[in-house]
Amino acid sequence: MPPRREGLLKRGRGNGPKVTDDEYAYPEHTEEFRSMIEQRCRDYFQMGPDSPLHPNAWAASQRAYWREKFSEAEVIRKKTEAVAFCLAPKKSPKGSPRRKLAPQFDYSDWGQTLKPHFNYEFPGHTAAFREEVAALARKDRGKKPDAHISPHMWKITCHKRYVLIERN
Repeated sequence: MPPRREGLLKRGRGNGPKVTDDEYAYPEHTEEFRSMIEQRCRDYFQMGPDSPLHPNAWAASQRAYWREKFSEAEVIRKKTEAVAFCLAPKKSPKGSPRRKLAPQFDYSDWGQTLKPHFNYEFPGHTAAFREEVAALARKDRGKKPDAHISPHMWKITCHKRYVLIERN
């Protein structure tokens, strides 16, 4: 394992969570990666190059770096899914070829949420499709043909009547 900088070894009286060896001295970290994380930390906390850097601050900087990378990857994934998947009626006509279903939910630390394709505001929906789903929602709830349907009720009806499939 490459040697750590002298400044990184000076510990203070941090009140935050303790730094594990996985975050602080992982054997596969290159010197360039450690330097980049340290520089991000010094820039954020406005520290000079000669002042000692607390290990918890270094670990916080590393976690922030990975959060940024993960959010960038999430944006790319959602853009790709927006064009790769489409909604189709749950009941397909007899004799039609089998469809490949796409995942219907996004899973996160907060639980599961429906894919954005089921949202009323999804950019791929036409006005006719929005009105069709709204009419189905009114029918399901026994409302008048001109009654207002909330985006939440629209989403529930869309998920009830449509399924997300991969485009061919």
